[in-house]
Amino acid sequence: MDPALSLNSTNLVNFGVSYVQSLPELVMTGDLVAIVVAMIATYVGMVFVHWITKYLIKAFKAIMFLGVANFALYTIITEFLKKMAGASPIYIGLGIIGIFIGFIAVFFAFISAFKKTKKGTVYLSGNKKVKKEEEEEKPKRKKPAPGPSEPTGARELLSWKSIKEGENALTTMFTYILIAEFGVFSSKTISAPSIETGAGLLILFYVGVTIYIFQTYKNPKESLKLLASATVAGFILSLVLGLFWASYPVSELISLAYFKTEALVAFLTGIALSLFMAGRD
Repeated sequence: MDPALSLNSTNLVNFGVSYVQSLPELVMTGDLVAIVVAMIATYVGMVFVHWITKYLIKAFKAIMFLGVANFALYTIITEFLKKMAGASPIYIGLGIIGIFIGFIAVFFAFISAFKKTKKGTVYLSGNKKVKKEEEEEKPKRKKPAPGPSEPTGARELLSWKSIKEGENALTTMFTYILIAEFGVFSSKTISAPSIETGAGLLILFYVGVTIYIFQTYKNPKESLKLLASATVAGFILSLVLGLFWASYPVSELISLAYFKTEALVAFLTGIALSLFMAGRD
């Protein structure tokens, strides 16, 4: 290579690096060229991020739940082994159920994360077969997307397939709630300092959840019905786990004192995780 050409290339790279580093300062001073360059760079960056996340966002979501499920399972097992000696049969039974469901959740979360990551990376690599499948699915997406509240029947709703494939079924949401609440009760959690604070958090949470549903799902009315079902199940589970797993007295769980216990935190966490994971990608 010509030494002069090599020197010019080095100078050009150094100039480019130096210009990029000083770009924010130049923009702040009103340099029109810098502003245009910054706008173009921002646009290109957004297009690139959109291109990447378009096919990997489902994988990110699955990987996130895999992490949550693993941590919840770890805390459940740790807490169970710590208190197992001399524990009541109900406590031991709940622990076995929680650990069993935790392993199932981790297993299927791993499979889901692996498949979605593989599909996303294969698509980005230019695989024509995957792209063809993606194009064939587009007409289906024009129809109202079945939110987490649109199972077609009880048999489908409670099927093993719905749990295995992570479809937006009621059983799947209950699994999320169970894992989250077990995890909260088994880990270090900060509860509300007072009844008033806990009640306020509950109200704000449901206001936010309602807005989220209307902004996210195409059939919000049906989604609200599912939310009501998940709320009942989550509340009952928080009482059961609060009584037998966390050893709260019944008088505290069935009174206003509930709002300043870990039971409320577990309840809200379970609902939040289930709605987030069961929502449309």
